[in-house]
Amino acid sequence: MLPPLLRSPSPVRAASKVAPKVSAVPGEPTPWSTGLTVSGAVAVIVGLALLRLSQGLEPNGRGVVALANVLVAAGLTPSIWLTRMTPVWRWIAYGAAAGIALTWLALLLSLLGRS
Repeated sequence: MLPPLLRSPSPVRAASKVAPKVSAVPGEPTPWSTGLTVSGAVAVIVGLALLRLSQGLEPNGRGVVALANVLVAAGLTPSIWLTRMTPVWRWIAYGAAAGIALTWLALLLSLLGRS
Protein backbone atom coordinates (compact mmCIF):
# COMPACT_ATOMS: atom_id res chain seq x y z
CA MET A 1 0.00 0.00 0.00
CA LEU A 2 1.25 3.46 -0.88
CA PRO A 3 1.86 6.10 1.74
CA PRO A 4 -1.01 8.61 2.07
CA LEU A 5 0.91 11.39 0.30
CA LEU A 6 1.52 9.31 -2.85
CA ARG A 7 -2.04 8.04 -3.33
CA SER A 8 -3.96 9.25 -6.31
CA PRO A 9 -7.06 11.32 -5.59
CA SER A 10 -10.36 9.55 -5.32
CA PRO A 11 -12.44 9.33 -8.52
CA VAL A 12 -15.03 11.65 -6.99
CA ARG A 13 -12.45 14.36 -6.29
CA ALA A 14 -10.86 13.91 -9.71
CA ALA A 15 -14.25 14.16 -11.46
CA SER A 16 -15.22 17.24 -9.47
CA LYS A 17 -12.18 19.06 -10.83
CA VAL A 18 -13.22 18.31 -14.42
CA ALA A 19 -17.01 18.71 -14.25
CA PRO A 20 -18.41 22.17 -14.88
CA LYS A 21 -19.82 23.84 -11.82
CA VAL A 22 -22.59 26.36 -11.69
CA SER A 23 -21.42 29.03 -9.36
CA ALA A 24 -23.67 32.02 -9.39
CA VAL A 25 -22.18 35.19 -8.06
CA PRO A 26 -24.15 36.22 -4.97
CA GLY A 27 -26.48 39.04 -5.80
CA GLU A 28 -26.20 38.55 -9.57
CA PRO A 29 -29.65 37.96 -11.08
CA THR A 30 -30.37 35.17 -13.55
CA PRO A 31 -30.70 36.62 -17.07
CA TRP A 32 -34.18 35.21 -17.70
CA SER A 33 -35.17 37.43 -20.62
CA THR A 34 -31.95 36.90 -22.54
CA GLY A 35 -31.81 33.20 -21.66
CA LEU A 36 -35.38 32.49 -22.67
CA THR A 37 -34.87 34.41 -25.92
CA VAL A 38 -31.82 32.29 -26.74
CA SER A 39 -33.69 29.11 -25.77
CA GLY A 40 -36.61 30.08 -27.97
CA ALA A 41 -34.39 30.83 -30.96
CA VAL A 42 -32.54 27.53 -30.58
CA ALA A 43 -35.83 25.65 -30.19
CA VAL A 44 -37.11 27.15 -33.44
CA ILE A 45 -33.89 26.34 -35.31
CA VAL A 46 -33.74 22.74 -34.04
CA GLY A 47 -37.47 22.27 -34.61
CA LEU A 48 -37.34 23.55 -38.19
CA ALA A 49 -34.30 21.43 -38.95
CA LEU A 50 -35.97 18.27 -37.65
CA LEU A 51 -39.22 19.04 -39.46
CA ARG A 52 -37.35 19.61 -42.71
CA LEU A 53 -35.45 16.36 -42.22
CA SER A 54 -38.73 14.55 -41.61
CA GLN A 55 -40.36 16.07 -44.68
CA GLY A 56 -37.40 15.11 -46.84
CA LEU A 57 -37.45 11.50 -45.63
CA GLU A 58 -41.25 11.13 -45.77
CA PRO A 59 -41.33 9.48 -49.24
CA ASN A 60 -39.17 6.66 -47.83
CA GLY A 61 -41.74 5.72 -45.20
CA ARG A 62 -42.75 6.59 -41.68
CA GLY A 63 -40.31 4.12 -40.18
CA VAL A 64 -37.36 5.92 -41.75
CA VAL A 65 -38.64 9.25 -40.43
CA ALA A 66 -39.04 7.85 -36.92
CA LEU A 67 -35.59 6.24 -37.02
CA ALA A 68 -33.95 9.46 -38.23
CA ASN A 69 -35.61 11.49 -35.47
CA VAL A 70 -34.56 8.99 -32.81
CA LEU A 71 -30.98 8.99 -34.11
CA VAL A 72 -30.80 12.80 -34.11
CA ALA A 73 -32.18 12.95 -30.57
CA ALA A 74 -29.80 10.21 -29.41
CA GLY A 75 -26.89 12.09 -30.94
CA LEU A 76 -27.82 15.39 -29.27
CA THR A 77 -28.68 13.93 -25.87
CA PRO A 78 -25.09 13.63 -24.52
CA SER A 79 -24.31 17.22 -25.49
CA ILE A 80 -27.53 18.49 -23.96
CA TRP A 81 -26.91 16.52 -20.78
CA LEU A 82 -23.34 17.79 -20.37
CA THR A 83 -24.17 21.45 -20.99
CA ARG A 84 -27.33 21.66 -18.88
CA MET A 85 -25.43 23.02 -15.85
CA THR A 86 -23.00 25.38 -17.60
CA PRO A 87 -24.14 28.98 -17.04
CA VAL A 88 -24.35 30.23 -20.64
CA TRP A 89 -24.73 26.98 -22.54
CA ARG A 90 -27.64 25.75 -20.44
CA TRP A 91 -30.02 28.05 -22.32
CA ILE A 92 -28.94 26.51 -25.61
CA ALA A 93 -29.34 23.02 -24.16
CA TYR A 94 -32.85 23.83 -22.92
CA GLY A 95 -33.78 25.22 -26.33
CA ALA A 96 -32.46 22.17 -28.18
CA ALA A 97 -34.35 19.82 -25.87
CA ALA A 98 -37.54 21.86 -26.28
CA GLY A 99 -37.11 21.91 -30.07
CA ILE A 100 -36.80 18.13 -30.20
CA ALA A 101 -39.81 17.62 -27.93
CA LEU A 102 -41.99 20.08 -29.85
CA THR A 103 -41.00 18.54 -33.18
CA TRP A 104 -41.93 15.07 -31.99
CA LEU A 105 -45.26 16.42 -30.75
CA ALA A 106 -45.90 18.11 -34.10
CA LEU A 107 -45.03 14.92 -35.99
CA LEU A 108 -47.34 12.83 -33.81
CA LEU A 109 -50.17 15.31 -34.31
CA SER A 110 -49.56 15.30 -38.06
CA LEU A 111 -50.00 11.52 -38.07
CA LEU A 112 -53.40 11.94 -36.42
CA GLY A 113 -54.52 14.30 -39.19
CA ARG A 114 -53.82 11.78 -41.95
CA SER A 115 -56.19 9.09 -43.03
